Amino acid sequence: MLESIILRLFTPIIGPACIIYPNDHLSGILPDDHSLGSNDCPCLLNYDARSDCQIMKRMLYMLIGPKGAGKTHIGALVNQHTDITFLRVEPIWLSLQPGEDGWKKVELNIDRLFETHEKVMIESLGAGEGFGGFHASLAKKYPIKMIRVFADPDVCLSRVRNRTSIDHIAVSDDKVMEYNQIAAGVTYDWSLEIDNNGPAPEAEIIQAIRNLDHTVGSS
Repeated sequence: MLESIILRLFTPIIGPACIIYPNDHLSGILPDDHSLGSNDCPCLLNYDARSDCQIMKRMLYMLIGPKGAGKTHIGALVNQHTDITFLRVEPIWLSLQPGEDGWKKVELNIDRLFETHEKVMIESLGAGEGFGGFHASLAKKYPIKMIRVFADPDVCLSRVRNRTSIDHIAVSDDKVMEYNQIAAGVTYDWSLEIDNNGPAPEAEIIQAIRNLDHTVGSS
């Protein structure tokens, strides 16, 4: 049993030789006039303009947690050791031009990655103005697995103080504590929870992500 990581997997509906997810996962994926019939793929479907019936392989993973919890580190590990592509979000926000919508720009980058990759991971506080709409828009296009990454407030603050500010949004200690208090209070239907106080051993993190990813790949 992993000592530092709590792993909880969803129980899908088992169909003949495949895994079929609830109908609400298909909302926004199939065109409005498309209904599943006996000749359709018996697996989870992902509508694409190139084909009216494709086995679903796409998956978006969201690392959710406070600043300094270790989301970027975990994403980099996953990117290096699995077939999940990690997209760093903060550099996108730092590159915004006047008048640009940061949420829309991040979503556009995610869409572009999915043109060439089946699995994408991003990082976020999971809170704040605009996140709800951002998540809802992505959920219409991709299945999403929410991964909670957490650490004690003092640990997070210490990490933020000691990390480089080149690719991170600079914030004061007071703002870090304020944002992290909000982030610590968010609750989602977590697919995986990672206690990263230690921090968690890298091998255990990678294995937990692989186990979670296996529930997608085996379908």
